[in-house]
Amino acid sequence: MSSTRMSLQDHYNRIESLKKLKPSSEVNRAFSELVEDIIRENVCIEEFSAEQLQVLRQRCGQAEFQLEKKWSEKIINSEKPFETLKEFPYFQNYIKLSAFEYSTLVECCNDLEKTAVFVGGGPLPLTAIIFAERYGFDITVIDRDKEAVKTSQKLFEALDIDAEVKQSDAETFQNYNRFSTIHVASMVGETRDEELNVFKNIRAQIDQHTHIIGRTVHGNRKILYRPVSENVKNLFTVKAERRPSDEIINSTCIMTKN
Repeated sequence: MSSTRMSLQDHYNRIESLKKLKPSSEVNRAFSELVEDIIRENVCIEEFSAEQLQVLRQRCGQAEFQLEKKWSEKIINSEKPFETLKEFPYFQNYIKLSAFEYSTLVECCNDLEKTAVFVGGGPLPLTAIIFAERYGFDITVIDRDKEAVKTSQKLFEALDIDAEVKQSDAETFQNYNRFSTIHVASMVGETRDEELNVFKNIRAQIDQHTHIIGRTVHGNRKILYRPVSENVKNLFTVKAERRPSDEIINSTCIMTKN
């Protein structure tokens, strides 16, 4: 933790000045200290303009991608892939977040069929892995990034998990109706319009029995991720929205077709 309290602008300047976002002691420290200050409410989102928030979220997303890519490759090349997976720095956070999402989903669904598509898996689709291994879901992962898809495919093979990984744009994917649960990653789509188009595409294909898990954020946690928009929520019936109060960053929003 920093010896002196940093303002949000201090964090912004520090992260913006990073020449590379691949994992390193400097990069890891910059982002972990930002997250810690957000959780402790030492920084406030009102300090920032919309443009600054967009830049910071993009940098956070890029760094997250690089971290996941490095660890996915490490797991793939490991003699004990599951043991290496558990060494991922945010593994326990994902265990807690997935449990948080799953328990909320169960509360909203009387007869849960365990088929799920994870929209925006990235190179280390940890939530999909946990839903498959801990909760017995048949899973499919889609991502529009070719590199992320190739890495994910190798990762599932290394972990001996039966999963389908497809390169597809969430705005045009045509098989949402095959799944009882649709898990949508934080900040799906580059813009608000793209985000809305993704959810419109989902809505056009599903019936009232399909449940959508929208990973979102609240309060100062919105410094890191863009929350699910009200325009998206207005497309659906919001069955539950739960917000964490501990080190978990993301909230969860369960939606169905109205």
